[in-house]
Amino acid sequence: MNFRSEALLEKSLHKLPFSEDFILASKKMGFGTLSDIFPVSPENMMAREGFSYHWLSELGHYLKSIDALHLLQQAGENNPF
Repeated sequence: MNFRSEALLEKSLHKLPFSEDFILASKKMGFGTLSDIFPVSPENMMAREGFSYHWLSELGHYLKSIDALHLLQQAGENNPF
């Protein structure tokens, strides 16, 4: 992972191009940055209050747009992506 990627992972979700609904749901799930999301197993993520497949889809689309979808896929073998 390069410096740019690491800086992006630590950037507040408010400063990334996510919808307000995504940001509110992320906050409800305890996520403030992308680096907060990746260590969480898919099972744990789906059990959190605020999780929805719309939220997951928005996250996946954003990660794909920056060629970083692999970061989410590494979070767990049963990842829904």
